[in-house]
Amino acid sequence: IEQDETGAVTHVNGERLEENRIYWVATKISDLTNGQSPPWTEYYTSNKAALPAQGAYTNINAELMSFFARNIWRKLWDAISEEVEEGCSIGSTEDCTPEEMLQAMDVSGNGIVSVEEIHTLLNEKLGLSVDDREMTLAQYVHSFADTNGDGTVTKQDFELFIQDMEQNYDEEEEIWRLP
Repeated sequence: IEQDETGAVTHVNGERLEENRIYWVATKISDLTNGQSPPWTEYYTSNKAALPAQGAYTNINAELMSFFARNIWRKLWDAISEEVEEGCSIGSTEDCTPEEMLQAMDVSGNGIVSVEEIHTLLNEKLGLSVDDREMTLAQYVHSFADTNGDGTVTKQDFELFIQDMEQNYDEEEEIWRLP
């Protein structure tokens, strides 16, 4: 960011701020009035009607958890794909079968990957420190993996994920692109 002599932000990422444009700012609603940013606190304590209405904003914590969950799911997919027989080339659907991936993640063998199974895999495959009393991250990862939104992660979800892999994986760079 660039600021003028008064400390006001004039540029973000090299682009000049436009006075009559509305910008999205990532913050928590409480930060608008708790003194975190004195100009915002002054404005919003004097203009309470200008605060966003309950539910009329994007929860930054939920957005960040979704971002992390998406990336952790991809890292989990990568880690497990290396263990699948003959490997699973991330950028190619030829070597990667939904059945093999489901079998590798579905510890119980019931055809569904549960939140608890993802929670365990986060530790076993990615080395993340997990606590059985807190499964929020596993729940978010499970939610991302549930591509059709039916509340379960099954072979069908893996099929849909594999179809999207070509759009979201850069084989040359060997990295996932942000959607």
